[in-house]
Amino acid sequence: DLPVPNPVAAHVKRVGLSYQADLITARIPNAQTLAEHLHKQRLPASQWQELGKLIARFHDAGVYHHDLNAHNIMLDIDGVLWLIDFDKGRVRKPGAWQKANCQRLRRSLEKLGSKDTEFHYTQTDWQALLGGYLAASDASPA
Repeated sequence: DLPVPNPVAAHVKRVGLSYQADLITARIPNAQTLAEHLHKQRLPASQWQELGKLIARFHDAGVYHHDLNAHNIMLDIDGVLWLIDFDKGRVRKPGAWQKANCQRLRRSLEKLGSKDTEFHYTQTDWQALLGGYLAASDASPA
């Protein structure tokens, strides 16, 4: 019940003791990355809170996203948030990785904001995200 694109096809190639895997997922109709959205317009505080809740849901399920950043969060035309690109992701027990995962997203947002004067992100937005995270989870990402 986590918002990720549906898998369409998969391919696994074994090479000795390791393997290479490819996964094709369905396109999320009428969606853009969080980075694209924030370049054009602000996200309301309520949606930042929803993003925090979404990340908490993944973390509570033990889902580690190796590259949680503003390019791997999608926002569809109905305002639904999705996570994509789980390359190197895995299921883990709760731990310090949850805080590090959230900090990875924060660095991504701050980096985009430092490079783009049109980027709509503030520390108030981050605090709204944290509020949503904390409301949905016992773990603290801050």
